[in-house]
Amino acid sequence: MRKLPIAILAAAVFSANAFAATLTGPSVDVDASVDVAAPTTITASWTPVTGLVAGVQPDRTAIGNLSVANVGSATGWVVFTNGGTDSVFEGSAAHYIFRNTDGSFVKAHVSISDYPDVKHGQGTGIGKGPSTFIPAQYSNVNFILTGAQQMNAGNYRTTLSVSAYNN
Repeated sequence: MRKLPIAILAAAVFSANAFAATLTGPSVDVDASVDVAAPTTITASWTPVTGLVAGVQPDRTAIGNLSVANVGSATGWVVFTNGGTDSVFEGSAAHYIFRNTDGSFVKAHVSISDYPDVKHGQGTGIGKGPSTFIPAQYSNVNFILTGAQQMNAGNYRTTLSVSAYNN
């Protein structure tokens, strides 16, 4: 007789966790994908500075920030242009040309005084034109104007290429 109350109690405990439901309509499928980058796949993003107003901007005005991820065990990352016309090497630094739709342009660079151990080169085998070599310890850098420059209203653009490198 003692086994019967234990059996009833056990049945009650296990049935308390069961849930019966009646579906009220058709089901829908949802794509729930997640992208995971390989550790050797570098990613980069640009964040423009906000609040710039047309007019003469002083030397060293920041115009944007370039950030990278997934450099892995590489020595660092390099910025260059593939087109060859959107960068110049002047005064021992690579300067990147940002063009406005009205035809005006500004030159900006990554300052070695802001980021020790950054190196500028006149060109690489991976791209055309000057390059900026940034040690892996920096995951982002600011691009600043090279000298005081006139900036007209509008959107200034360039295309920067980024790759990891080893010495």
